[in-house]
Amino acid sequence: MIANSVIMLHEKSVFFKNSYIDFTDSELYFLPAIAFFIFGLLLIFFALLPPDIKKDTKIVKCIECKREFPRKMARDGSCPKCGNPVIDAREYYKRFS
Repeated sequence: MIANSVIMLHEKSVFFKNSYIDFTDSELYFLPAIAFFIFGLLLIFFALLPPDIKKDTKIVKCIECKREFPRKMARDGSCPKCGNPVIDAREYYKRFS
């Protein structure tokens, strides 16, 4: 993506759907180049995010107080509010429904 944007700035043309769009007569040739450059930088940024920043969707539920928490809040396997053990929310609803 970033290499494509550099080529666009140099050659003033864009390859799109098996044909070239020529921007030599216009001053707007830099717009698709900038768009490709920003898109390439965003792809690199999101690819390099650490896994702990990505969303953890695991929910646990306390057996005693019946509160739900993200798994990260119940680090040692116990409820952060009352200290009783927690289990996966899906397992809780299968077992106690």
